[in-house]
Amino acid sequence: MSETQGCQKLLNEDSREAEVILQSRVLFSKNERPYLPDQIKYEISNFGHGYNRTVMKIIDGSRNEISRDVFLKNVAILMSNFLMTRSGHFRGVRYNRREAKVVGEDKIEPCWKVAVKNMTELKEFISSRPDSSYQRVLIDMKIGDQRKVADDLWKIFKLLLPLCMGKSTLGLVAASKMLFSVFPEVALPVDNTQWRAVFKTVDYGDIITHMAEEIAWWKKKTGQHLERCLPDDLEVMTLPAIYNVMAMKARPR
Repeated sequence: MSETQGCQKLLNEDSREAEVILQSRVLFSKNERPYLPDQIKYEISNFGHGYNRTVMKIIDGSRNEISRDVFLKNVAILMSNFLMTRSGHFRGVRYNRREAKVVGEDKIEPCWKVAVKNMTELKEFISSRPDSSYQRVLIDMKIGDQRKVADDLWKIFKLLLPLCMGKSTLGLVAASKMLFSVFPEVALPVDNTQWRAVFKTVDYGDIITHMAEEIAWWKKKTGQHLERCLPDDLEVMTLPAIYNVMAMKARPR
């Protein structure tokens, strides 16, 4: 079947589902087939132990609360592990485990101050959702609640963005990683190439909505749960953390 015929087949089945897969293909291959659980496990295993360890630290640190100390620590860990502190606005930021302190916290704290109210309210809203596991809370929400979360993340993103901008960066990557550092259950860390070539938008709320829709559609097509597509040495990982690995795979080579 040609690509044109394949597209038409999808459009005939369901216009909204076709729109989702043709937009990004993060959990689907170029021939429109969903990646199987074993393929996703393989990608997570080969993405790197450093990423997995860092994500687990972020998840453990932010699961039950959001506070100044959690924000500063998680951002410092994430930024330094994602190699974003070698130059630019966050140069030198890191978490000193021996002294249990954040180095360069003065570069992060303005972000906390400008968004603390919005972040606290969003964390409370997410925590209040009934009958949902931490790993898959975004997918278990009603559509209206999903869109509220996406809208709230977009509002916070725009508050953080001016403080993440630099002479050579628009701050998109840093702002998304800050959100992931405190909301790993619903937020996605988006790198430069993903903005330009995978999602093709700078609307962070649209990206979150798309992620939720594509994960739900992947489940419909495979009958599997994405949060169970983990290597044996990983006990828990949130859906956005898994989705991020596949979004990195989806970048043009």
